[in-house]
Amino acid sequence: MESILQIIKGLHHIFEADGIDYAIIGAFAANFYRMEPRFTADLDILVILETISTQDLIKILERNGFKIKLIPESDPDMLLCDKGSIPIHLIICKIPYQHLVVKRKTWEEVEGIKVPVISLEDLLIHKLIAHRQKDLWDIDSIIERIRRLGLIPEEEYLDFWTKEWDVLEEWEKIKKQLKG
Repeated sequence: MESILQIIKGLHHIFEADGIDYAIIGAFAANFYRMEPRFTADLDILVILETISTQDLIKILERNGFKIKLIPESDPDMLLCDKGSIPIHLIICKIPYQHLVVKRKTWEEVEGIKVPVISLEDLLIHKLIAHRQKDLWDIDSIIERIRRLGLIPEEEYLDFWTKEWDVLEEWEKIKKQLKG
């Protein structure tokens, strides 16, 4: 059975070979920004399909041992992929903000290769939108790391997009924590 790190490495090679732009998001990405990592049992990835179709991507993944389920089946926004025991959510970029998230990615090392990861700012936005308890814990840990390391998130970008996603009030609270 492959580990989550081996799966990331394998997907990176598949995406790179087929010219697919992507960024790792979710809890795995949050671990690059948290003070201490937390366990995650799945992998979330945003993909831009400009050079191939969804059907072509499905064929490529199936050839590489992935089982695929489409959500929704008629016009999928997400491919639920399974390879062993690790669920993978491939979210197909459909709106401009998702494309922007992939374009703004940063690069982090995983198993000796550089892989694209959601930016700090976009991760905070995603966590504010999701607003589950585990997302709030991620935000608290990220805030602690930002403060300890003296990191400076792009405030104008966060102001704009948190307003667009109707989470500006929550972002304003975080800004006070960061400055306090």
